[in-house]
Amino acid sequence: MLSNTKSRIAGNNENTINGLELKEISSQAFPVSAFDELDNKQLSTILDEINKKTPLSFIRKGAGVAFVVAYLDYKVLIGKYTNGSFPFFNNEQIEPKFIQRIRIFNQNEELMLWRSEGKLKGRYRKDNDGNKIDVVDNDQVLFGTKAEEINGYTKLTEERGTEIIIPFKDIILDGNKKEDRIKIKTRNYIGFNEIHQATYIDSRFVEFTFVKENNPTGGIK
Repeated sequence: MLSNTKSRIAGNNENTINGLELKEISSQAFPVSAFDELDNKQLSTILDEINKKTPLSFIRKGAGVAFVVAYLDYKVLIGKYTNGSFPFFNNEQIEPKFIQRIRIFNQNEELMLWRSEGKLKGRYRKDNDGNKIDVVDNDQVLFGTKAEEINGYTKLTEERGTEIIIPFKDIILDGNKKEDRIKIKTRNYIGFNEIHQATYIDSRFVEFTFVKENNPTGGIK
């Protein structure tokens, strides 16, 4: 739990929280209608239905590449969303009935869906638009200390057997350096609860970054 004023949140420096930069941006979030009967739905259809009620910028033609992290019942898939499709490694597909949580994101927005009681629920958040809010960015490190390029993608592995495929190439990792990893920049949004204590009220993925310099990976080169 965070404290109840910005200065107390930030400690002695009002611009940091535990060494992380505290900054103010514009942002707004919208709830997404629930979807049931998931056995009979495709993910592209669900996105189209959401877009009719809450326009999703990343769906627009020419919007560029968005990234996808899908937590399924049986594995985690990481890929891209581009031109209305999800080109995962080996042409893997996402069936909505197996989604536990999925994030589709770029630097300015994120659609997050999650399964609850047999339905997909969600929220859409867009930055650089809406009301002012304080945020803190940090990095979530992906599993994987070794990298192997496969057909324009990269397989990350660890000695304990963890394996994940990411939609990038030309990735070089030094397994002896803990800071030499692929990360996901995560943005945490600060608000106040019913007793006026400041706390994180939402979080979203922003972009993939590479090793200790936190250079944006961008996409497949």
